[in-house]
Amino acid sequence: MRHLVQIGTTSDGTKVNEFLGIPFAAPPVGKLRFEKPKQPTTWTKPVNATTYSKGCIPCAKPGTAAERALVSEDCLYLNVWTPNLQGQMPVFFFIHGGAYEIGSAYDFDAVAFRESYARRGIVMVSIQYRLGPFGFLTLNDSLITPNLGLWDQAFALQWVQANIGSFGGNSKQVTIMGQSAGSESCSQLTLSPKTQNLFQQVIQMSGSSIAANARGTNNLEFSKNWTTRLGCDLKTDYKTCLQSRTVDEFWTVRSNNLWGCGPDDLNFLGFAPIIDGDFLPKQPEDALKTVPKYPTIFGLNQVEGRSFTIQVYIMAFGGYSSTEAEQATQDILTYYQRGHNPFDARFWVERYVETYSDWLMNVPVLREAVAKLQAGSPVYAFLMDYDNPNTWPINNPAQGSTHTSEFPYTFGMMADFNYTQDDLIVEKYIQDAFVQFLKTGNPSNTAMPWNPFTLENHEYLSLKPKPEMKNDWFGDSYRFWTNFMKKYKYDWITYQNWT
Repeated sequence: MRHLVQIGTTSDGTKVNEFLGIPFAAPPVGKLRFEKPKQPTTWTKPVNATTYSKGCIPCAKPGTAAERALVSEDCLYLNVWTPNLQGQMPVFFFIHGGAYEIGSAYDFDAVAFRESYARRGIVMVSIQYRLGPFGFLTLNDSLITPNLGLWDQAFALQWVQANIGSFGGNSKQVTIMGQSAGSESCSQLTLSPKTQNLFQQVIQMSGSSIAANARGTNNLEFSKNWTTRLGCDLKTDYKTCLQSRTVDEFWTVRSNNLWGCGPDDLNFLGFAPIIDGDFLPKQPEDALKTVPKYPTIFGLNQVEGRSFTIQVYIMAFGGYSSTEAEQATQDILTYYQRGHNPFDARFWVERYVETYSDWLMNVPVLREAVAKLQAGSPVYAFLMDYDNPNTWPINNPAQGSTHTSEFPYTFGMMADFNYTQDDLIVEKYIQDAFVQFLKTGNPSNTAMPWNPFTLENHEYLSLKPKPEMKNDWFGDSYRFWTNFMKKYKYDWITYQNWT
């Protein structure tokens, strides 16, 4: 395999080889739109691997021509950073988030990857996968394969297995990591029979396949809606019709919401993975009973969510009468109010954020951690118990680390503040722990002992300038929603009936 490569130098003088924009699949355009990823054309000349490829098509049309020039259907490329083309170094495989609707590999700074991991003897890989309708549209029939975005991720992992040795990587020591939808993707990859032996360890940040928004709750409805609004007949060969439509025509269909192609309700995604009987043959709860034993780190922030409502969801999705909905709502309010003044607006903003966080992030992640531990996987958990004080306004009622707050520390990037000494300490702690995990499967080290998560105590690392082990990771919320499910015979974490 021959490439044109550029060399980056890290702060300590380490030389890192950087390969950008390597095709791992054929461009999914024309007749390959809505098809599983295919092998790319065999190279006959060196590939220029010195610039990022364009990102995959997002649901919403980018606002400027310059931004639109950065995306394309021809987007199935990956990037590799390695300090040495020889050797058998651990591989760190990163999957970006973005609600399966937005995001790209070039959002993540190459300098950060070089500094944070490649210079420490890690081969770093970042990938892209099809988004929105191009990656997840399905009508539950044989015309269009569901979950194409997940098939893309698995195809990239197959590329790693076949080729990473040429970059100094060990194909038998691959750790996948994702954040948000990337974390949900990692969860789904662990549960799929199509990914056996493609990786050995997992780091999941702020996302689980157990969460309702990771289950494609609205996918069929949205797929039908988009197909018909694009002028394609559901009763005929709608696939060929959709393949003939331009990207601009797809962009005109998106719902008029704030940022994606899903509904205004942020609890649900328009296009997301579904249980398809193939890539994901079982519901997560069932698949987790026999999941392979992957050493796994789960991470959460203090206040993952920001806004939500309560009773409208109970009425719409719980199937309750108005009386039952009123009682169920009161149970939720009683738990989250905890005796405080019901007219304290600041308090209620904080509780809104807490409830949304519990529903969509905290409890699903905790359930998955418990299930994987029960299935035999070594599990480690941490809470980002620190946030730079300049990140949010002083009077913000929902202070604390939130969704993506870990990036300045895990990757040394996306910080809109000047690093303090405490920031640098936290960054070193978590990166050292991740490197230790990548190399050994255990994040604990002399500077920061990190005990495993257990069923008895739900131990987790409280990550801050003076880190410490604590017990009962989001335990009160975990117990409340478990008891709520049993009382009302409905699981609010998965939006499914419970028996």
